[in-house]
Amino acid sequence: MRGHVTARWVCLLVSIIAFCVAASAAEFDLVINNGRVIDPETSLDAIRHVGIRGDTIAEVSRHPLDGTQVIDARGKVVSPGFIDRNTYVLGEELFRLRASDGVTTTFNFEEGAYDVASAYAAHAGRARIHYGFSVSDGAVRMALASADALVVKDGIATLPEGLTEDESSAINAHQLDDDQLQQLLREVEAGFVAGAPAVGMGPEYFPGATEDEALHVFRLAARYGRSVQIHARAWDPRRQHARINEVISGALVTGASIHLSHLNSITTDHFDLYHEMISDAQALGLSVTTECYPYTAGQTWIGSAMFDDWRDWPDERFADFEWPVTGKRLDRASFGRYRQEGGLVIIHAGPRKESVIEACMRSSHAQIASDGGADGPASHPRVAGTNTRVLGRYVREKGLLTLSQAIAKMSLFPARSLERIAPQMGRKGRLQPGMDADVVIFDPARVIDRATYREPLREPAGMEVVIVAGTVVKQGGHFVDDAYPGLAIRVGGQGGAR
Repeated sequence: MRGHVTARWVCLLVSIIAFCVAASAAEFDLVINNGRVIDPETSLDAIRHVGIRGDTIAEVSRHPLDGTQVIDARGKVVSPGFIDRNTYVLGEELFRLRASDGVTTTFNFEEGAYDVASAYAAHAGRARIHYGFSVSDGAVRMALASADALVVKDGIATLPEGLTEDESSAINAHQLDDDQLQQLLREVEAGFVAGAPAVGMGPEYFPGATEDEALHVFRLAARYGRSVQIHARAWDPRRQHARINEVISGALVTGASIHLSHLNSITTDHFDLYHEMISDAQALGLSVTTECYPYTAGQTWIGSAMFDDWRDWPDERFADFEWPVTGKRLDRASFGRYRQEGGLVIIHAGPRKESVIEACMRSSHAQIASDGGADGPASHPRVAGTNTRVLGRYVREKGLLTLSQAIAKMSLFPARSLERIAPQMGRKGRLQPGMDADVVIFDPARVIDRATYREPLREPAGMEVVIVAGTVVKQGGHFVDDAYPGLAIRVGGQGGAR
């Protein structure tokens, strides 16, 4: 009898041990073992093992972990997913391109949405990565200045087709009267109510926008605790640095949080001065931030207001412009023809811009953002290769910054610039227990961009695994079928359509 009791206890003990082992093995839904884990906020840079439960990082361990799914990251870097404050044409193609570049959260903040609620609704449940929209100051201006209704698709507005160059220029140069200014403010406020974390502004594209108008928008953003993302005014030789002074004085006078888009593309001759001014503003406690992209060429609409004086240019200036679909440089005749047709043009500014990019890489505070959109064959390579170019060219090849510094510029810095506005961002840009499980795994010896001006959508090399909200969305060069864990990053209530 005693033998039977002993055997029964042994069986029970074995069952308990087996259950505990099984429970331990299933403790985490996803485990990343043996990787070089880099968390820029805590300065962690060591071999660690990451346990993910649901959509949250549950443990960063010195010892290997077990889980339902295990990834061996030996020889690879494991870092927080990257955050891009400046993209456009959001949708499946854009999400794929940015995810392949290590981005797990992206924002259309400079262009923005005319109908914020509809823009968010268009991607609900269909996003590979997290996403968000500003409310578009520019779109509201166009609606107020145009005699024809805007074309609105998925919340994004464009001017109707068939406008002449003079008609488009007149809309962009329109100066709002007092009633129209109040209407603009009501429309921007509606976007905030609908959850937009920011307002997107582009005074260079809308030269009719006065400084007084901008100040009113800054004040409104400050009152709602939202960010202003601004493409600075055109250079004016009579007022010189008004484009940067407007940003800094606006933050000082109104208390608004202002983010200056693509510092490298607006400051070729004045980067050191502008960077120092932003650094000083931050030291004084002003919420002024900025970003760069790592390419010497920019891109914009050939019909934009910044080229309204093209007829007065010297002949040699046109050779700086490339029509991306054909790869041909332009001359006066082809520039005029394409300006009438419309489309995106690439702007080459010469090798002197490389030194500006290198200064951006060395900056202690400048973020990295692509300023890229999924524009098909007319795309700029920055939409597919921004972050991997930083990691491959400027970290590995040129040694201008460390991996941890680069990762901070692509994850922690943008998260910090938004976390007081959108609390969701306080859990992003870090690789720590309790943070969102937005994680990338890349090979530091191979990571590099491969997109070119001729093949702008070519995916980069070395970005091996992309995890969004605890879900693997890309691994081994392939996207996972039906993996759409991306969530909307927005503020407060849901609001309604305009």
